[in-house]
Amino acid sequence: MKIYISGLETNTGALKADLNTLKSDFEVEMVATRATRNIIPQALQPQTSVPTVSTTLSSQPPPQPQY
Repeated sequence: MKIYISGLETNTGALKADLNTLKSDFEVEMVATRATRNIIPQALQPQTSVPTVSTTLSSQPPPQPQY
Protein backbone atom coordinates (compact mmCIF):
# COMPACT_ATOMS: atom_id res chain seq x y z
CA MET A 1 0.00 0.00 0.00
CA LYS A 2 2.83 2.38 0.82
CA ILE A 3 4.45 1.85 -2.60
CA TYR A 4 1.16 2.54 -4.32
CA ILE A 5 0.68 5.83 -2.45
CA SER A 6 4.24 7.01 -3.13
CA GLY A 7 3.74 6.13 -6.80
CA LEU A 8 0.59 8.21 -6.80
CA GLU A 9 2.51 11.11 -5.26
CA THR A 10 5.18 10.77 -7.95
CA ASN A 11 2.53 10.76 -10.66
CA THR A 12 0.84 13.79 -9.11
CA GLY A 13 4.17 15.65 -9.03
CA ALA A 14 4.87 14.77 -12.65
CA LEU A 15 1.36 15.83 -13.62
CA LYS A 16 1.82 19.20 -11.87
CA ALA A 17 5.14 19.71 -13.68
CA ASP A 18 3.51 18.86 -17.01
CA LEU A 19 0.65 21.26 -16.32
CA ASN A 20 3.08 24.05 -15.42
CA THR A 21 4.97 23.44 -18.67
CA LEU A 22 1.72 23.45 -20.62
CA LYS A 23 0.66 26.68 -18.93
CA SER A 24 3.99 28.33 -19.73
CA ASP A 25 3.85 27.20 -23.36
CA PHE A 26 0.26 28.42 -23.63
CA GLU A 27 1.21 31.85 -22.30
CA VAL A 28 4.06 32.14 -24.81
CA GLU A 29 1.73 31.18 -27.65
CA MET A 30 -0.90 33.68 -26.49
CA VAL A 31 1.67 36.50 -26.50
CA ALA A 32 2.67 35.55 -30.06
CA THR A 33 -1.00 35.38 -31.11
CA ARG A 34 -1.71 38.83 -29.64
CA ALA A 35 1.30 40.29 -31.43
CA THR A 36 0.13 38.81 -34.73
CA ARG A 37 -3.42 39.97 -34.10
CA ASN A 38 -2.13 43.52 -33.56
CA ILE A 39 -0.07 43.47 -36.77
CA ILE A 40 -2.87 42.32 -39.08
CA PRO A 41 -5.05 45.48 -38.78
CA GLN A 42 -1.99 47.65 -39.37
CA ALA A 43 -1.19 45.74 -42.53
CA LEU A 44 -4.78 46.09 -43.76
CA GLN A 45 -4.92 49.87 -43.28
CA PRO A 46 -4.52 51.89 -46.47
CA GLN A 47 -1.01 53.19 -46.85
CA THR A 48 -0.47 56.94 -47.15
CA SER A 49 0.80 58.15 -50.47
CA VAL A 50 4.57 58.17 -50.36
CA PRO A 51 6.37 59.46 -53.44
CA THR A 52 8.33 56.72 -55.08
CA VAL A 53 11.69 57.10 -56.73
CA SER A 54 10.18 57.00 -60.23
CA THR A 55 7.65 59.73 -59.33
CA THR A 56 10.36 61.89 -57.80
CA LEU A 57 12.68 61.45 -60.77
CA SER A 58 10.00 62.14 -63.38
CA SER A 59 8.96 65.40 -61.69
CA GLN A 60 12.50 66.81 -61.72
CA PRO A 61 13.99 68.39 -64.82
CA PRO A 62 16.75 66.40 -66.48
CA PRO A 63 20.27 67.34 -65.43
CA GLN A 64 22.02 69.91 -67.60
CA PRO A 65 25.14 68.72 -69.37
CA GLN A 66 28.33 70.29 -68.09
CA TYR A 67 30.87 71.66 -70.62
